[in-house]
Amino acid sequence: MVRAAVMPDKDIPIEVREFPRPRLEEGAILLRTIYSEVCGTDVHLHHGHLAGVPYPIIPGHVNVGEIAEIGGRVTDVHGDPLRAGQVVTFLDVHETCGQCWFCTVARASTRCPKRRVYGITYSADEGLLGGWSEMIYLKPIGRYLLLTWGLHKDFDADQGSELTILESEHPWGPFRLVYYEELWESVEVCPYCPRVPLQWFDAERLSGWLLYSGSWHTVEHYRPHVRPFELALA
Repeated sequence: MVRAAVMPDKDIPIEVREFPRPRLEEGAILLRTIYSEVCGTDVHLHHGHLAGVPYPIIPGHVNVGEIAEIGGRVTDVHGDPLRAGQVVTFLDVHETCGQCWFCTVARASTRCPKRRVYGITYSADEGLLGGWSEMIYLKPIGRYLLLTWGLHKDFDADQGSELTILESEHPWGPFRLVYYEELWESVEVCPYCPRVPLQWFDAERLSGWLLYSGSWHTVEHYRPHVRPFELALA
């Protein structure tokens, strides 16, 4: 069992409760808490000054911990694999949409209307999702793919086409290369406007199907094509 300090509701004393140690889903991390801050936001939470708080909660949104367990392969912001025993911290804002103005233009995911925040917007009924606990459950992070393509430098389809796919944990980057082809299709196909429908990925999000149209090169080439591809992760 794991002990945690729980805020049952506004203006009610903190309680220490026990929770079962969670089983990790793919991409999740379980931290052994080292430090967790008590800040002004927690005071506001205690007095009920913030709307929409799903009491009871496990507070603590600024934390440092040691990785106790990892669910599969998880990387840091630089793309380096994380491992058990490392001491880490993390951004408390989670589950942002990656599509709104705040996420894509302002690069302020902390203002995303769909954001969730560890220690604030997760109920204690959802698990160890706050730092005032012996262990913190970090949910899997989403992936964002950036696809770029281009014809030959002379804009000649007969000379081939280039395709690049990059990935990041944030819609604004930093991005790292996960797929590249200098000549990614034949002249007979004349690739144009590639797309990567996310619903066509496999369960591990490592391979999928690439959808693209033909080009204006000839009328018979102007038709859609589909072919598989696989992301090359470090």
